[in-house]
Amino acid sequence: YVDASVRDEFAAKVLAEARQWVAGPGLDAMSKLGPLVSSHQRATVHRHVQAAKAAGATVALGGTLPPESDPGYFYPATVLLDVPHDAVREETFGPVVSLTTFDGSESNACRLANDSEYGLSASVYTSDATKAARVGRALRAGQVGLNCYAMDNAPPECPWVGHKRSGFGYHSGTEGWRQFSTPKSLIALPGVEVASGAEPTGGGEQARSTPSAGAPAHAQQVGGGLGGRAGQWLPIAAALALGVVLGVSMARRR
Repeated sequence: YVDASVRDEFAAKVLAEARQWVAGPGLDAMSKLGPLVSSHQRATVHRHVQAAKAAGATVALGGTLPPESDPGYFYPATVLLDVPHDAVREETFGPVVSLTTFDGSESNACRLANDSEYGLSASVYTSDATKAARVGRALRAGQVGLNCYAMDNAPPECPWVGHKRSGFGYHSGTEGWRQFSTPKSLIALPGVEVASGAEPTGGGEQARSTPSAGAPAHAQQVGGGLGGRAGQWLPIAAALALGVVLGVSMARRR
């Protein structure tokens, strides 16, 4: 979404950049765009482009299917101008840039950007850093780049999140690692001691508690599964058991 007051200047810069992205084989030094994953996906991309065109968009670059005789599922870099809002609400997953103008207000920019079932990532570009942060907080997307592309600049400690229909759960960062553990609470009445910092004894539980006088004790599990030597030998035992089962099965077949 581009402020209407800078539409022409911005479109010219996008076209100049897009013309440098040539689709072709990876071993060709001139290629910057590889093939799509399948003929079905290429057909989906082209269908989206044609639907935008039918809705009133202008195809300023690309937008044509290569000859059927050409190998590979290549699609040219495509730039669409003046795309109606309702025509850009699907995930295309192809080399297509669509430009839609708005009146320059933050409220309309956020409204248009958030009016989608998807919310994986977004970017805000402006010379006003305060405005960039304000708009970034208002966008319902998992990763928001402020004057940058989030995927190329996010540090490892940032969780990778998909909002709305762009994914369930997340990975990376502290929040991502928490999804790989199962919490447990141990609740004890006053007088029942819950040792703090006790070593696991086979249940994989690490007690953590600093109860005040007269208050119920609480311990939180920070790991799961078998602890101690049992946990170390479990994969080996499972592999041996599987080997025995397969051996018996093959013997019966003979």
